[in-house]
Amino acid sequence: EPERPLDAPAAVSVPPSPELLREVHSTDPAEAAMLRYQDTVKQRIEQFRRYPESARQQHREGTIEVVFTVNRDGAAGEIALLRSSASNLLDAEAIATVKRASPFLPIPPDISANRVTMRVAVVFSLR
Repeated sequence: EPERPLDAPAAVSVPPSPELLREVHSTDPAEAAMLRYQDTVKQRIEQFRRYPESARQQHREGTIEVVFTVNRDGAAGEIALLRSSASNLLDAEAIATVKRASPFLPIPPDISANRVTMRVAVVFSLR
């Protein structure tokens, strides 16, 4: 069988997200701290995301955008829907996910803001 040429890709690579690139190349320590903090909040939300069983059975999928604030102590407040998935069940679960994930880590001292406004996409996909 023929050998694979040395320059052939061994695997498909996924380019890093623009946020990650911005964090790596950011010369502003406050901006880098903010991006790291936002990343920890998003990771925590992902840990608390649950796919509603009835939505799964109905093969409902969707991406919901929520906006919320995180207070200095890490408590979430003012959660609102920015973009609906057209499924009330998934929309409600996205908001419930943020509530379950709260409180987040407190805002670190190298971020001067007393509140951070976050915009997050919560994705429900059966694939």
